[in-house]
Amino acid sequence: MLLFALSVGACNSEEGPVLTVPSDPQAVVLSVRNEGGFAPPEFLLSRVPRLTLLADGTLISEGPQIMLFPGPFLPNLQTSRIDEETLQGVLEYVEGIGFPDIDLERNDEAALFVADAPDDVVTYFDEGGEHVFSVYGLTIYEQFTDARVVQLRDLVRLLENASFATTPTGDYRGEVVQVIAGVSEFPPEPAVANERPWPLPVSFDELDDVFGGWRCRTFAGVEAEALLSVFTSANQATTWDLDGVQYRLIGRPLLPGETGCAALNGSG
Repeated sequence: MLLFALSVGACNSEEGPVLTVPSDPQAVVLSVRNEGGFAPPEFLLSRVPRLTLLADGTLISEGPQIMLFPGPFLPNLQTSRIDEETLQGVLEYVEGIGFPDIDLERNDEAALFVADAPDDVVTYFDEGGEHVFSVYGLTIYEQFTDARVVQLRDLVRLLENASFATTPTGDYRGEVVQVIAGVSEFPPEPAVANERPWPLPVSFDELDDVFGGWRCRTFAGVEAEALLSVFTSANQATTWDLDGVQYRLIGRPLLPGETGCAALNGSG
């Protein structure tokens, strides 16, 4: 079994922490996302985790986007399956970086040389919980002095290359849909405007405040399925009318390991 082989390989080290792989094949092992940077709130809120790796080797990533505007409302989330060699490589990087000893750490040495960049936030999950290592300007700055940061960049590139090289196994839909609503700073041009009635089962005021005037709520079960059906036929220029106010919605399935609206509150 793949999980058993990975666990044995990770436990062979005589020194340092012992790595563990969750016994649940659908448990999250690693996630990579962007956070912060200089951008309008609605852009920051529309970000999707770039990479999510599950214990069975499933990799969730955002697939190709059409080069026309307005594009589809929902992000093109794809699943693929990486091989055992790549999974073992991921664990070797995790061990080399020392993720199990990291609680929450941030490297910002690139801030002296790079302006308005986001952090690359990499989270490793094990029985001890979440281990978060974020680096400002990871994919922009090249002269980091911390060897762990160089390994972190190589780890991210390994997963990115795997997502490009592996044939997708299907679309990712998820079981919980997150919807963020607000009045856009950038309303669509009249030529592409696409107005629709408010689709949520609650009003804007009943949503949870996040930041910048934007609000959020998650939906599951029948409500989630109904929203996905509505969003499938919408696009990036769609606005949603509620009592004469035109709102922009940002909706997508939550990925494994995400905590929903609470994680957005004030953070961007």
